[in-house]
Amino acid sequence: MQSNAILRELPPGELEILATHLKPVALAIHYIFSEPGQEIRYCYFITSGMTSTVAVMQDGSSAEIGVIGSEGLVGFTAMLGVSISQNLTIMQVSGDGYRLEAEKLRSLAEELPHLRRAIDRFIWSSLGFYAQCAACNRFHTLEERLSRWLLTVRDRIQANGLPLTHEFLGQMLGAHRSTVTLALGVLESNGVIQNSRGKIELIDLARLEKTSCECLQSIRKLPGFPAAAHNGHLSA
Repeated sequence: MQSNAILRELPPGELEILATHLKPVALAIHYIFSEPGQEIRYCYFITSGMTSTVAVMQDGSSAEIGVIGSEGLVGFTAMLGVSISQNLTIMQVSGDGYRLEAEKLRSLAEELPHLRRAIDRFIWSSLGFYAQCAACNRFHTLEERLSRWLLTVRDRIQANGLPLTHEFLGQMLGAHRSTVTLALGVLESNGVIQNSRGKIELIDLARLEKTSCECLQSIRKLPGFPAAAHNGHLSA
C-alpha cells in the first residue's frame, strides 16, 4: 500500500481501518474504469501502471485530458458528489491497485481526517494538471507537447521503456498518427529516443526535458505528483 502516495500519507490507525475495505486488483492494459454517462461505482488507489482520462467527441475523435499513476485515485470525482462519469478513463500501462466502493470511500473520508486531506490534496493537484494541459494544448507545438507527455508517462511508471504505439500517442495528443510519427522520427534522429513497434525507449532524459515545454516543470511541482521532490530532474 506504500506504493500509493495517498495511502502512504495515512497514519497507521487510519490505514488499518481503510485497508479492511480495500480489494487488491490487477489492472490490465485497456481496462475500462468508466465511460461517459456511466455511474462511478468504484474508486481505485493505483499502486503501479498508469491510467488515462480521455475526452471523446461525438465523431469519435479523442484527446487525453489527464493521467493518474501511483500518486492518486481513479474515480475521485465521486468524492465531490459527482456519481456520473463525463469522460473515458482506461488503463494505458498495466499495473495494480486497490479498489473499494465509491460510496464507502465517501463515508470513510468523513470519519478519517487524514484520508480526507490526502484525497483533497490530490484532487487539487489534478485540477492543476488539467488546467496546465489545457494551456499546453493551446500554446505549445506538437513536438513540445509530445516530449512533455513522454516524460509525464515516464514519471508515473518510473521506467524509460514506454509501451506506447503511434496511434495511441495520436489519440492522446489529439493529432494525426502520421504527424506523431514524424515528430518521433525527429527525436529519434537526434538520439533522444529509440522507437520500435509498440515501445518507445527514452535514451537521453536531459535533452528530452529541454525539448519539452515549460508545462513539464509546472506539472512536476504540483503537490504529491511524481518528480516533485526531484525538482523536475530524474536520472536515466
